[in-house]
Amino acid sequence: MLYYVVKCCQINNYFATMRIIHFTNNYLPRVSGVARAVYNYKIGLEKLGHKVLIIAPKYTRKTNTNIKKGIVRVDSIRLSGLFESLNYPLPIYFFKKIETICLEFKPDIIHSHHPFFLGKIALKFAHKYRKSLIYTYHTPYFEYFKTKRLSTFSLFLQNGVKSLIRNYIKHCDTVIVPSPIMKQNISIKNRSQIKVLPSPIDLNVFLYPRKDFIRRKYQLKPSDLILLTVSRLSYEKNLFFLLEAFANVLKRLSKNVYLVIVGGGYLKSLLVIKAKKLKIDRWVIFTGQVNYTSLPHYYSGADVFVYAGSFESQGLTITEAIVSGLPLVVLDKFGSAQHFVKNNETGFLTSNKNNFISYIIKMLNNENLRRRISINQKKQQANYSIETISKKLEEIYNNLLNHNAR
Repeated sequence: MLYYVVKCCQINNYFATMRIIHFTNNYLPRVSGVARAVYNYKIGLEKLGHKVLIIAPKYTRKTNTNIKKGIVRVDSIRLSGLFESLNYPLPIYFFKKIETICLEFKPDIIHSHHPFFLGKIALKFAHKYRKSLIYTYHTPYFEYFKTKRLSTFSLFLQNGVKSLIRNYIKHCDTVIVPSPIMKQNISIKNRSQIKVLPSPIDLNVFLYPRKDFIRRKYQLKPSDLILLTVSRLSYEKNLFFLLEAFANVLKRLSKNVYLVIVGGGYLKSLLVIKAKKLKIDRWVIFTGQVNYTSLPHYYSGADVFVYAGSFESQGLTITEAIVSGLPLVVLDKFGSAQHFVKNNETGFLTSNKNNFISYIIKMLNNENLRRRISINQKKQQANYSIETISKKLEEIYNNLLNHNAR
């Protein structure tokens, strides 16, 4: 009798406290949307009372394992010398060592954020010990191989990566995607296994921004207009086009406008040269990589956010701009941003380069439009909060565990 009582309790609410392991090849202190998303997942799930362990690469001597804080680090080497557009750490791991750590943690859920390297360890452990496996498909990796440096092997690499992801997904119980467009990249019989869940944002970081930050730091006038983009300086972010678009904006606009580019990366020197060739270097500000807690000051201090990335599954900086109330113009050929940007309501979205430039000019010329869009954006803040997203993730976990308990 007791067995059936316990079983019913498990089905209705599997465990009050879940124990979850996140396997990720990309984590802090590396700056990226995935690293920030996994970190925010951890914060949100722990606030809900769950136990979370992160298994991630070691980047420096300071990023050591700290079990008490729920972080296990594995040694890694960097791929930047081979594929600068990836700049990816290659974890050096031993399954037995990680297996021992996982068994001591006694997880209910295994959550993988990549289909390779540590993602393979997640899959192996989950299957060996019959644990529920969830995979968040953050990035359409095959798109990386469309960059200029890899174009010769483009088709071969794209097909290989697609096959890898397809085979990995077959072994997962649930697949999470940050936007509906990512569903189209998934080949799976049971479509109900796919859940759409945007990456969470810590709204507390965005509570008290300094609106005069950019103008004071770079000695700009109150009448100067500021375009902002926050991005890793790499090929897939389409920054050469963004500079060309900005040059066009300067020619067609009589007002004084600056483009502030926040972020670091291997393309900086080439982008600086490009700006000089276009004769716009006087109006382009490269800030370099900035501390995450400083980002809200940049968002708040700008007039329009511009983004032209070649492909994004979500584009965390897009939703950061939205929660900051910063009107945005997005060039989106991949199609993911349409889930977050509604034309003339929360910004402007287009796949046409000429329209992209026209929308930027329209936004800069109309302060009332910017103000109205900003008000609409702030109404969306709660949709992307850590609390909202973590609660939805908790529900996904519970539903999966309840289903497996039957």
